[in-house]
Amino acid sequence: MGKQIQFFVDECDFKMIVDFITKQGDICLNKRGEKIREYKFFSELLKIFIWKENLKLKISDTFIDYSDSEVIEFSTRKINILEKKIFPSRFWYETRIWDEIKNNWELKSPELDKKYIIYKKFIQKNFKKSTDKKITIYCGPNAYELYKNGWKMMQGPIVEIHFK
Repeated sequence: MGKQIQFFVDECDFKMIVDFITKQGDICLNKRGEKIREYKFFSELLKIFIWKENLKLKISDTFIDYSDSEVIEFSTRKINILEKKIFPSRFWYETRIWDEIKNNWELKSPELDKKYIIYKKFIQKNFKKSTDKKITIYCGPNAYELYKNGWKMMQGPIVEIHFK
């Protein structure tokens, strides 16, 4: 079980988020658990793992085991330039961790939940909220300008999300 907040971004919004992460003193890791030195925005899926040094990090078979690590996943989704469509990015984290000694699931660190809330509030404060009643998704300032100029914000292949 996890928590997530979804949002639409373009390259400028992506950079704004990365700057905020850096200002929080958190570390961005790639899927192998290596610190990211240069941030590049791609039009395809990109996963960044946000981590604070005092929280648990487990690398299994050269990849971050996010179910057994205290990280927040920041993933960006596809942007289709030809069709002028953007798909949602998200902050997500698994709320429970496997305790091998107790042989059951335990809640992850309260500090991780506090970190998630900081990132969630950043999105809620700086991004525009969708007008759709069935789903709450946000749109970054630059992605919103694209939306106003005819781009479509898509939740899946056919569901279009709307903003005022």
